[in-house]
Amino acid sequence: NVLKEELKETNLAEWNIPDGGYFINVKLQPQMAQRVYELCKICGVKITPAGSTFPYGIDVEDRYIRLAPTYPRKEDLQLAMEVFAVAIKLAWREKDKCE
Repeated sequence: NVLKEELKETNLAEWNIPDGGYFINVKLQPQMAQRVYELCKICGVKITPAGSTFPYGIDVEDRYIRLAPTYPRKEDLQLAMEVFAVAIKLAWREKDKCE
């Protein structure tokens, strides 16, 4: 719900809604995943490293992150997803300014 609310009118990310599992695969705009990972880490939100679903962890487009919540409290998950959404927006702004 957080991703839908925070990113609904952007094209910054696409994600799956888990059906029977709990992994959320997020596809970002190119060259953003590593920065989103770093921003989350700075804020104390530990997520799966960018590109970890690729062989040797190499995502040449730097756009994929897999979220794998492990027994979080609902309140903690809510806050973590808010940080993740803000990290996506910030990474986009940084990227946009560099282009």
